[in-house]
Amino acid sequence: MRAASSSAPSPVSSVLTGGEANGDASRILGLGSAAPRTQATACRPPPAAHQQHRYRSPPRPISHHPPPCAPSLSGNSNTVGGGLVYPRADVGQFQGWVQDNGEGKKIEMIDGKGFFGAKAYKDSKVCNMMTVSELHRRYHDKTGITFSSLYPGCIAETALFREKRQWFRKGFPLFMKYVTGGYVSEQEAGERLAQVIDDDLCKKSGVYWSWNGNAKQVGLYDPKTKTVSGAGGSGGEIFENDQSNQVTDIERAGRMFDLSSKLCGVEWPEFK
Repeated sequence: MRAASSSAPSPVSSVLTGGEANGDASRILGLGSAAPRTQATACRPPPAAHQQHRYRSPPRPISHHPPPCAPSLSGNSNTVGGGLVYPRADVGQFQGWVQDNGEGKKIEMIDGKGFFGAKAYKDSKVCNMMTVSELHRRYHDKTGITFSSLYPGCIAETALFREKRQWFRKGFPLFMKYVTGGYVSEQEAGERLAQVIDDDLCKKSGVYWSWNGNAKQVGLYDPKTKTVSGAGGSGGEIFENDQSNQVTDIERAGRMFDLSSKLCGVEWPEFK
């Protein structure tokens, strides 16, 4: 990620994957102090990063345009996975954060209720999307940085399900591939992330990128190609997808940004 001003840090590509994206974004932008990163990563891709992938970046100077901030998300509540599969993401009015008040009380859930792992995961993704949208509104015009989010598809074969039973770990990828159509391999998900970071098509800021359908319905089998399409899974072309009402609620997103900044100890400067 690269700010437009000459005093900005050296260019890096930023990938924010955790619920505490604010602190890391501040560190990368050089905009102020930040709490220690938990699940976020900033890295410069190696020169040959795309040589083994289907998406290949055309040769060009690194200053061609600012790379985006691209969290990898799957908690959009207007999709099958985010809305129809229980539980739904719901950040409420951030009751848990309000109760904490930056005092380290460690309230379990953002809505102030008891811990629910699956909902906590989805809530964190909603907050990721809100963070990126708010960074776009506050800093894109002033810095030239592109802020984007994406749905890479269902990456069903990672260590995320390591605590599940063996039958689930074997059956879930097959179910996502042949029934719902939402499956993508780790490699293809990486290719999609690389495309959002590096493709000229993705220069627009404030966009939620998806591929192969909007994931708002179960995929349909095409006997000609022998593939399942329409559910955000493997294949297809990139497009601008819709975000949920929680994410597009500007007042709520601004409040989330300010509250999470306080919890993470982030100070954001004002640009003229």
